Amino acid sequence: MRGRGIPASRLRAYSPAFPNIVVHEFIEAQMHAGEYSHLPAIAGLCSNIIRVGAEHGRQVSRAEYLSGVQAVADQIRAVQQGGAVVDPAVQSGTMALVDSVLQSLAEEVTDATLLHVHVHDDFTEKNILLEDDQVRLLCDWDSCRLKFVNEYLACSASRFGTERPLGGLLLQEKLSLFLHSLDQRVVELVTPVEEFASMFAYVATLKHLRTYAFRHSRVSSERPDLTAALLQWPLQHCEWLIENRQRVGEWVYEALIRRHSPG
Repeated sequence: MRGRGIPASRLRAYSPAFPNIVVHEFIEAQMHAGEYSHLPAIAGLCSNIIRVGAEHGRQVSRAEYLSGVQAVADQIRAVQQGGAVVDPAVQSGTMALVDSVLQSLAEEVTDATLLHVHVHDDFTEKNILLEDDQVRLLCDWDSCRLKFVNEYLACSASRFGTERPLGGLLLQEKLSLFLHSLDQRVVELVTPVEEFASMFAYVATLKHLRTYAFRHSRVSSERPDLTAALLQWPLQHCEWLIENRQRVGEWVYEALIRRHSPG
């Protein structure tokens, strides 16, 4: 990975006798905390991950992809029906969001097959360390999965396009900077741009929906103090994306078209 422009960690010590203890090379750097200046480097890293993953990617049928999203919805319903209610407003809002996203994806995703690539599936600020606006390390490769490239890119762009990690609104300036900083070869994987821009708001919600059961379990069992960060804000973020989907789609289209334009 390091030879492909992806700064993975270097293993320093490991013993089969203690499989849960792994020592990696120490890196002195900082976690991303919402700085504008970090976005070109983070978008570049995202591009490299997608490009490398696309080398062994595969086409997945529309039916199989939508079936997987339906399975996520079923898991959320099971959590809502069988677990403790952490926040009634989050519970009802999440179910409404699930129904809206399912219906809309069935309309927006029209291609018979969809490109899926192998990617680092926890591409978040807590796993990215930077120094002097350059990425020094991408941590935690335990979660590496085959993902729909449009979904992965939309979730990453909307995550890093907010005012700060897990907080604030999606900002056009930050979203545009992230998208404009992508490698053109990656942009070509999600074209036609019009379709990607149209579905952007819907697929951008899926990272939060796919991780809802885990976050709900953590809050309800051990960290009720994280209710706002792990449950309330993600729902508000997703609801805002859906309510402003046309405007966000225009931002995405403009940024990616500008990415292809000379100068």
